[in-house]
Amino acid sequence: MLLSHGGGGRRTEELIKRIFAKYLGNPILNQMDDAAVL
Repeated sequence: MLLSHGGGGRRTEELIKRIFAKYLGNPILNQMDDAAVL
């Protein structure tokens, strides 16, 4: 993890898709929406 991952930009998106979504993803989270789904 690098400081650049905390900026919310391209690095953050790559980290989320490559690491977190791989293990924690589900159909709703995999949509990568930037808001809550109600």
